[in-house]
Amino acid sequence: MKKLLFTLLFCLFVVPAFAVKINADNYQRYIGKHFIFLKQRTVLGTHCRIGDKKFEKNKYVDKVLLIKDIDYKNKSLVLEETKDNGKTKTIKTKKIYPLDCVDILEDLDIARDFYIGKTLYPTSIFRGISRDNEKGYTTSYDAEKNKPYKIKDVKWGNYDSAAFKLMIDDDNYITAELPDQIPYSFTDINPLIKQRQADKKAQQEQQKYRDIVIKAYGANWSKSTLDKINKGEISVGMTKHQVEASWGVCLEDRKVESAYGVSVWCNYRQKGKTLNFVNDVLQIIADI
Repeated sequence: MKKLLFTLLFCLFVVPAFAVKINADNYQRYIGKHFIFLKQRTVLGTHCRIGDKKFEKNKYVDKVLLIKDIDYKNKSLVLEETKDNGKTKTIKTKKIYPLDCVDILEDLDIARDFYIGKTLYPTSIFRGISRDNEKGYTTSYDAEKNKPYKIKDVKWGNYDSAAFKLMIDDDNYITAELPDQIPYSFTDINPLIKQRQADKKAQQEQQKYRDIVIKAYGANWSKSTLDKINKGEISVGMTKHQVEASWGVCLEDRKVESAYGVSVWCNYRQKGKTLNFVNDVLQIIADI
């Protein structure tokens, strides 16, 4: 009974106090920043809460407010509104709630500086592009593979998990959660250039390996064989070392032993070929 009573008191008083302190500490980065509590977030049913329902429904929605301070004692936010006549008004919320989905105006400036003019390429095409229907709800569709999407503008998003709209035209956009981080399903590196760079690096690595193999085993190789190897070509009759010097090490093989010797089937998937060696001499070149 005592244990149950202790647990109940702990949950009622200790846990909430700790949670409020954590939330309040998270507010420090917001002090001195301006935010706007967007009506569209309320309309679309987001879970954002600044203070209380009355605060959300009154005239402060869609108004720019300054986060002046946190009243830890009364567990409330101290906000400031600047009216059209230049006078300021201090507002206190009744409670402290997470500000994860509050739209900080300074963040929109950061996002515009970071994104506008950038060209993004999809790394995952699945529902990468979005647009809003007449009621403001979002529909998504697949991006086009390797297609460049240039960001023309940045606007507020509809949800806290998609805080920004990276506009690729007047209606369609890419969603972004952070003001200065490329969305996880996109990259700002042209995949074709990236592939060319990867191919060039692979060629350089293969050339290094080729030189090592030729130095170790190629003293008696014919000039015609060396010419093929340097061109990255293979032919029936080449030894396994000669093929590896030309195409690299086989990473996928299957060995079969018989009365005729050791037969090895080796797949070079990047070449689209499967090779058969018998006693380390190339006998068959076939498509995979």
